[in-house]
Amino acid sequence: MELKTFGTLYVRGKPVNSGRNYSLYKSRPEVSLGDTNPGKGITWVEWNGLFVAHQNLVYAISWYDLNIFGLISGKQVNIDGRPYNLRLIDKIADDYDEWDAILDSTEGCYRKAVFWDSKGKYSWTQTAWEGDSTCKILRGGTEVRDRTALSIYNAPKMAGWRPVLEPVKLRLCDMQGKRVKVHGKFGDVQGILVSCTDYDIVLAIPGEMPETAICGRFCVKLKPGLYAMDRGMVERVDLEA
Repeated sequence: MELKTFGTLYVRGKPVNSGRNYSLYKSRPEVSLGDTNPGKGITWVEWNGLFVAHQNLVYAISWYDLNIFGLISGKQVNIDGRPYNLRLIDKIADDYDEWDAILDSTEGCYRKAVFWDSKGKYSWTQTAWEGDSTCKILRGGTEVRDRTALSIYNAPKMAGWRPVLEPVKLRLCDMQGKRVKVHGKFGDVQGILVSCTDYDIVLAIPGEMPETAICGRFCVKLKPGLYAMDRGMVERVDLEA
């Protein structure tokens, strides 16, 4: 389990620091996540392939408003060129959710000091309270195992948004015709993905390929502006934002 920092909270399309009091805004502006803005990065706990926010990014916000913005069960967002499903903590079994599973995988005081930075506030989850769709469970509070429930329309200061990011694995063929960044052993290259096979990636790149890539046998120039890259030299391919 590791802490990583990336992405930024956006309110009305503008980057802001985490920990916002939503009740201070007028007209219930949309909240979302986007590319990392210097000095406004979000800290995440990486667990089981997921990223869970280290703390509430926004508080005094209702489940109803989060649902209006599509932030409950899965909204695709791109952060720094990578696609994710953005959602809330979900149930795994009766009376057991991802919150419990993460705590079970950590040790003692590490749970409080590093992972569960709740500051006495609760975080909304997807789970209904005793089958009532208008009442949802929140986790957190003063103790790491605390659990409470509120109407989806309530927005007390103790209720907040702690999102989960679920990385979306895209096949290379799904990226054809789109601008990508190829991370190779001899450097990064940006261009339009033209085609791909089990052996090569073909990119349309304005201008000349960096000399480090050519000298390292990372690619072959097919014709001006078109290059084929050896997939064995490619570490990963990201969609450009």
